[in-house]
Amino acid sequence: MIRAEDLKKFIVSKKASIRDALKTIDANKEGIALIVDEKKRLLGTITDGDIRRFILKNGDIDAKCAKVMNTSFVHTKKDSPQDIKQLMAEYRIRHIPVLGKHKELLQFIVSDTLYDAHREIVAVVMAGGEGRRIQDISKGIPKPLLKIKGKPILEEVILQLKEHHIHTIYLALNYKASAFKEYFRDGSQLGVNLHYLTEKKKLGTAGPLSLLPKDLKSETLLVINGDVLTSTNLRSLIRFYEEHHLLMCVAAKEYVFDIPFGVFNVSQGYLMGIEEKPSQKFFCNAGMYVVNRRVLKFIPKDRQFDMTDLIQILIHKSLPIGVFPLYEHWVDIGNINDYRQAQDAYDKLFKSRSYD
Repeated sequence: MIRAEDLKKFIVSKKASIRDALKTIDANKEGIALIVDEKKRLLGTITDGDIRRFILKNGDIDAKCAKVMNTSFVHTKKDSPQDIKQLMAEYRIRHIPVLGKHKELLQFIVSDTLYDAHREIVAVVMAGGEGRRIQDISKGIPKPLLKIKGKPILEEVILQLKEHHIHTIYLALNYKASAFKEYFRDGSQLGVNLHYLTEKKKLGTAGPLSLLPKDLKSETLLVINGDVLTSTNLRSLIRFYEEHHLLMCVAAKEYVFDIPFGVFNVSQGYLMGIEEKPSQKFFCNAGMYVVNRRVLKFIPKDRQFDMTDLIQILIHKSLPIGVFPLYEHWVDIGNINDYRQAQDAYDKLFKSRSYD
């Protein structure tokens, strides 16, 4: 099905920053912004993927939109549904701007095809850990069942999956598995279909995938840790994976390490230069992955096996793995401080949409 959308939800001024475009993309939930001039002429488009690729190249999201916008966009001057569907099929795209004689933006047509694809995606939530670093306050409660704003962390994760049209969810459990089953049951009270992968022993962060049923029809799996809270648009993560024709996509959070001293550049015992208090940037594992079902054959049965082990195998075999950088808020409830931060600032960090 195709539909005409409200233009106001997509339009961004050419004078705006990439950060402003991000806010528009997040608000319209369609993964795209339209850059226009004062006369509403369409100058270019910016997708969520464009921005993430820009971030991977150390791009500054406070730069102007022109730094990243695509000026060779597909468009039409015809508003015939048949012509638009044909264009979408030919170029494998979901969005078509309809332009007037002078490139002024008249309509923006969106296809629902991607959402239909999302319903075929299965999520696996890793919730089997004991959470030893947080036991001082958990008092024997599994970490994913600790509450934030009156709800278990895992319930927030499940509701986010549902929000992004993922309704078939497997929970990988080990520690106190019965507590999860008693609380969530079949998931119908949350509007999802819950299934359980119960580990007889600890299988790590990828091993539980070997317990998935053999007749699983979905080609694409979204794997997420059960103690991760983020405002990330999961549609964008899946779309990034699909657009780049990957077998695996790893979400990554940028970590900046500020060195509080001057750093020497030394070569063969000679001082070649000094950099005062530099910063180093790293992309770190964010505990969210999209994987093709074909990679499951690399996961051994009945032994501990982590996602990092799977990644190393795919790298060794030169199979395509992508990195999806997060600009949204993200926290892994790894320790007491993380939990307290999420408790104190949940509404600000995860319900609002800011990228500071």
